[in-house]
Amino acid sequence: EIGLGFMVDLQKGHFNGRRAIQGARAKKRLRHVLVGLEIEGNIPAEHAIVYYRKSQQVGLVSAAMWSPMAKRNIAIASLARPFGDTVVDDLWVEIYAMRELQYQKLMKRAKVVQRPFIKLDRRTASPPADF
Repeated sequence: EIGLGFMVDLQKGHFNGRRAIQGARAKKRLRHVLVGLEIEGNIPAEHAIVYYRKSQQVGLVSAAMWSPMAKRNIAIASLARPFGDTVVDDLWVEIYAMRELQYQKLMKRAKVVQRPFIKLDRRTASPPADF
């Protein structure tokens, strides 16, 4: 559910939780998906609620920030399936922002994006062969 399924090797020997993972994968019981969101505007959506079509609550934002490197407002959210998997359009985030000493409710459009949010060339670069 948190997007780390690639780290579980079911071919290795016994480990705690093996039967539970096999059962959940076989029966498609994974109820949530962890996704990256890009949110319009520059106000971080920390602990915000994610809505589908501005009416149906489908998830929560667990971490959010304005990224100075990506120059966009990004967040990580846990969404109930099929949202985030197959339904990725018409998602909205409810943000409460402090404006002139009062909280103001803002509904901002969000879209599901691939993680990592930034792929830097230097991360996969290898040093030159000759020094």
